[in-house]
Amino acid sequence: MPQHTERWNRNPTITDPEIRALIKTLGGTISPFENTHFGEDYPYCNKIEALSVIPEGEPFVFFDIDTLITSAIGRIPFDFERPSASPKVDDAWPVIELYGSGYKATWKSLYDKFRLDFESSLDLSQPDEYWRPYLYFNAGYFYY
Repeated sequence: MPQHTERWNRNPTITDPEIRALIKTLGGTISPFENTHFGEDYPYCNKIEALSVIPEGEPFVFFDIDTLITSAIGRIPFDFERPSASPKVDDAWPVIELYGSGYKATWKSLYDKFRLDFESSLDLSQPDEYWRPYLYFNAGYFYY
């Protein structure tokens, strides 16, 4: 759970005692983390920073908020010896306008805004100005 820091105008923590109790009743643990790159400016990427609180060496599964699980989670055959992510990726975002910035300028502006290393994130096996060289952290799931 992101902590209330200068990166948030409003407190993002779960303060409702009934919700906190329900999470614990269901076997969940609330792990606080501090946003160092994102926060309110780009709240969708807080899921990336939340990975910092996963216990080192422990297997984990991350589900995006639009993932629907219709069976007992234990029935899913995750192979934690071989990390994986949802293979469904497409060029849905960003939409490149005819006379606007290209993929590289668009993605680089995001990395620059949050002072992240853009060059090390590129998949150089892909062609320049194609959508695939740019990491898009919107997998439906990933595990390790």
